[in-house]
Amino acid sequence: MLLLTIIIIYIFSRSVFKQPIDYIAFAAISALGFAAAENTIYFINHHGEVISSRAILTSVGHMFYSALIGYGIVLVKYRNIKISFKIWIIPGFALLAVFSHAFYDFWLITGHGASSMLISILFFLFTVSWYSTILNNALNNSSTFSYKRTISSDAVMS
Repeated sequence: MLLLTIIIIYIFSRSVFKQPIDYIAFAAISALGFAAAENTIYFINHHGEVISSRAILTSVGHMFYSALIGYGIVLVKYRNIKISFKIWIIPGFALLAVFSHAFYDFWLITGHGASSMLISILFFLFTVSWYSTILNNALNNSSTFSYKRTISSDAVMS
């Protein structure tokens, strides 16, 4: 569904996608909308019992899973990859997103005690690290990226 949304928006609003990070940002924002709707449904169906754990972990998780698809698009568009491999990248990253989501949900839903929750949380932490790598790589593929230009961390803090 997310991939279809990105394709439709891309067809009608190509001018919005100017840099590689735009694909990641759009996918992440779309995922946050989906996560909010899904969390609302869970909240209503479970009388508010699951909202605290779902609101924190799954919202960020959905951002990561959708960013995988966005990153697949970035690789196809901005990297020099053989055409024979390009046709498999976006579907491959979409499958990776589905698998990642299923892996996280499996351990969370099966409820084999504390070990299942621990596996889900460790996988979540891994995905946060992977998400930051995706963001970094997308920024590095920007046409305005330069190793010569740096930003002072003190300027960002103020």
